[in-house]
Amino acid sequence: MSTIFPPEIEAEILIRLPAKSLQRFKTVCKSWCSLINSDYIFMTSFHRNSAKNPKLLFLKHPRETLTPIHFSVASTRVKSVVETTTLHLPSNVVSPDLGIIDHDLKPTRIELINSNSINGVLGIIVYMGFSNGPIDVRCDMYIWNPATCESVRVPKSDFTGLFNGPPMVKFYSGFGYDKSNVDYKVVRVVYMNSVRTMCEVYSIRRNCWKILNSGSGISSNTLWASEMCTYVDGIGYWGVYKRESKDKFFVLGFNFGEESFKKIKVPELCVDGREKKYHSLWEFRGVLALSVLHFGGFESSLTRLYIWVFRQCGEIEGFGQCWSTMFNIDLECGPRRPVVSLRSGELVLLGEDDGEHILYDPLSGQVEKLSICDVDHAVLHVDSLVSPSTLLPKEARSSLT
Repeated sequence: MSTIFPPEIEAEILIRLPAKSLQRFKTVCKSWCSLINSDYIFMTSFHRNSAKNPKLLFLKHPRETLTPIHFSVASTRVKSVVETTTLHLPSNVVSPDLGIIDHDLKPTRIELINSNSINGVLGIIVYMGFSNGPIDVRCDMYIWNPATCESVRVPKSDFTGLFNGPPMVKFYSGFGYDKSNVDYKVVRVVYMNSVRTMCEVYSIRRNCWKILNSGSGISSNTLWASEMCTYVDGIGYWGVYKRESKDKFFVLGFNFGEESFKKIKVPELCVDGREKKYHSLWEFRGVLALSVLHFGGFESSLTRLYIWVFRQCGEIEGFGQCWSTMFNIDLECGPRRPVVSLRSGELVLLGEDDGEHILYDPLSGQVEKLSICDVDHAVLHVDSLVSPSTLLPKEARSSLT
């Protein structure tokens, strides 16, 4: 005789399962599908994973894959690795406007839009080319949940022609979440030519792009020190500087709810634009962190990382005093940039020149080399059941069935 558990017991069992298992169990029966889709299961499962089961996703060479390393609950030290898996590119992609990808094309490289995931969702850019040619002929953006393998392909813009087509212009993107409207958005600054820039925003709820009418303050002489956007509490951040300008280095913030840019002053030690490649932004325990690397004297192998955290004190513009010193890191090695703060407080620092990556403990000062190589970026990621396609407009969802 089969045993039937009360719904509350079933719920307590299900919230302890990985997101991938929950995604599969939706097909068991209608009652389980309804239960797993409930807010209680979604939120409880996500918070449990956030506290106990974060992952490090390393973007490695070849860039056709993202390699996550799972750290154990008891420790986040490299020797505690319990599983290594390869996540392939998104498949069964939701694409209301484009149809099927040409099978003659293959991925040539992948870029992460953000340095961190948002509610278990990543924004990625995939460059495609022909198997027998080195030139990228297509550029696709995805809003992707690696745990459920669900993706939504961002449609092309009617204003700039991106995506999907040959990446003939330079652009910088940020992926974020608008809490007030429960909406995932992408902001993009496109350098149309040497004198003209255009700013546009994609909303998954609208499933379209729109031009930002208000002045962004971004001109053709605005240069970007950050390869990726760092998202913290509704705002995306980049390190930028002005070409041939006294302003030098500063941080640019974009509010995904208000859809507006603001300039953020940085500590005096950071403003020297000549060291622009050695600035780094990342999320540290729910706030924005900034580091700048200074070198020792001539023929010295010593480098020092100065690290600050930013706490917003009202209007962003001009609040340089909202930066507070966190700590400094002295290393006898080549350039390193912090990219991820682990739950234990340890920092993952990627090597700029020699390809050696380390784990740094700010409490003990202990340095441990990571047994990984050919890594471009690392992202702290938490599995979730977020389904990006459910936020699409009704007509876009109906076209998928």
